[in-house]
Amino acid sequence: MSKEFKKALWKRIGAGVVSASLCSAMLFMQVGTPMNVWAEGEAAQAVVQEMNANSGDTADGLLGKKDAAIKKAKKTTKKKQKISVAVKKQVYTSVDTMVQYSHYFNIGASAKTALSYKVIKGKKYISVDDTGYVTVGHATPKGKYVILVTAKATSEYKKATKKVIVKVKAPQTPDMANVNMYWDLTPGNVVGFKTAYELLHIDEQTEEYSTRKKMASGTVVVKDWNITDAKSPKRNKLKFTLEFHKTLDDFNKWEIDEVANFWAETGGAQSGYNPQGIEYFAVLDYETGANLEKEELADIHHVKVKAGEWQYENLKKYNGSTSEYWWQEAETARITVTVTYPKDYKGLCIVAGGVAETQGPSSFDYIERFMSVGEQLWSTEFKECCHGVRVR
Repeated sequence: MSKEFKKALWKRIGAGVVSASLCSAMLFMQVGTPMNVWAEGEAAQAVVQEMNANSGDTADGLLGKKDAAIKKAKKTTKKKQKISVAVKKQVYTSVDTMVQYSHYFNIGASAKTALSYKVIKGKKYISVDDTGYVTVGHATPKGKYVILVTAKATSEYKKATKKVIVKVKAPQTPDMANVNMYWDLTPGNVVGFKTAYELLHIDEQTEEYSTRKKMASGTVVVKDWNITDAKSPKRNKLKFTLEFHKTLDDFNKWEIDEVANFWAETGGAQSGYNPQGIEYFAVLDYETGANLEKEELADIHHVKVKAGEWQYENLKKYNGSTSEYWWQEAETARITVTVTYPKDYKGLCIVAGGVAETQGPSSFDYIERFMSVGEQLWSTEFKECCHGVRVR
């Protein structure tokens, strides 16, 4: 309503042309009440017409504005909603995610409207499905990862969001510091180790199987240890050779029978040889125990491991109780390894030795299994099997 029209109105009120009712009409006009219902007489009608003309609103126009205002009020007064979650923050250590398998949990969210889920930080490592089921992938490094839960907006409820945090943190103490092993694999130092062999006894009458293990003795030494600058200015190159020596001289002829039995039942020849022996090495991360020979783990630390072919020498034959049973195995095994890594990386470890435990004949994968230290059994007996050195 213009100032000029207000002045004209008050002038008419003062002259007695317009009653006080029309003053009330002014107030009602502000909320869209049609003016003509309050006008009195021809003079009042004239004022109403003038008011309508000056304001640019007719009674119908005022009513239309009132309807629009009601719709707007309804739109802006939707109900708020909250998202409830069973898991607001999930915490793992880098040992859990780097060495063990993938981890899973359900967010357990609920709200008034339909929910959706999206990883907004860390989608390379974690994922979430339409039900809020989260997968924290194997080889997820330290860091903070975020999932956004969204409750859909409707005609009744406003949109709502909530963040769920997945945190991977360092262990309180480095994982390799908890391993029961010797840290004496310094270059040139010959160290002794034990390694387990599986012996399979077959009862001639019942043909039932029974297994046990026996430890063989050996030595390992690091040779030709050399650290130089890599092609990249911020990286080092480590090259070394591991040399193993091992015999089964303390196995009697019946134990040789059972070694041959085991390998025959697991895919080897009953009378044959195992050129590989049961020696192993691993390039590990000190903090997590992660096997850096696995590409997905090595990439996180920007480490590259290249191992040459195993070389075997001095095949030795061990005779069993009869000519039907014998075993032949290399007394010497040698492998050369090259590792490139960042100059500021302090977690590089080299571990070598034998195995403390084996699996039965129905699952003959223990050699490969123990190449992954994440699958190792850190038993008291393992200390006699494993030696390591940290590269600083």
